[in-house]
Amino acid sequence: MSSNPEIPLEVWHIPTVTDPATLSRLTQLLSPAEQQRAQQTSIPAVRNTYITAHAVMRLILGRHMHLPPQSIEFVDNRDGKPTLAHDIPLNFNLSHTHAYTLLGLSSLCQIGIDIEIIKPTRDVLAIAKRFFADSEYHWLANLATQQRYERFFQLWCHKEAYLKALGLGLQGGLSSFSLSRNDLLTTCSIEDENKQHWWLQRLDVPDDYRAAIVVNCADTVPLEQHWDIENFS
Repeated sequence: MSSNPEIPLEVWHIPTVTDPATLSRLTQLLSPAEQQRAQQTSIPAVRNTYITAHAVMRLILGRHMHLPPQSIEFVDNRDGKPTLAHDIPLNFNLSHTHAYTLLGLSSLCQIGIDIEIIKPTRDVLAIAKRFFADSEYHWLANLATQQRYERFFQLWCHKEAYLKALGLGLQGGLSSFSLSRNDLLTTCSIEDENKQHWWLQRLDVPDDYRAAIVVNCADTVPLEQHWDIENFS
């Protein structure tokens, strides 16, 4: 719809809400299916993050779309990536883990975003050997233990964000493309099979997390914003 203003790339940082009264208010913004999924989640911390992520996403999208958050409807593409069921040119992508959520949105480009919490208990080399390209596995194997964990989760974020931007998800194959260690430190580009370029960059998040965003528009610096319940009271 041409009457809608262009929305530049935004990245919203959303910490999980733990206050019961606020969580109750946020739950009322969810669809019946989302509320049912939240109720079926037995781990309170996971449930709180799910409610926060999906309710705040509705609040932020609703503000841009000039719609009540409860009225927003979503549809999934054939690979399960949610899109808006509205005639509004607004792209978005959501990722949440542990107690933190990231939401990317823009009317100008396609987006993939991912956040992961660093888990030192994971056998990251075994995972890398199974899912990553050989070159990625070998340079991870040669790193010191702590650096290996940090680089593994940053690499995972870069790769998953790219697949999400393509609308494929993990079934697109984490080993279908490879990145170098330098790609994790600066903005890098990838050309997909359709000769379209994508730009990948890491995002600054709390120390225990790693995150990345991927877009198909060049020279785009995300406007990073931090959500606070008081902004929507």
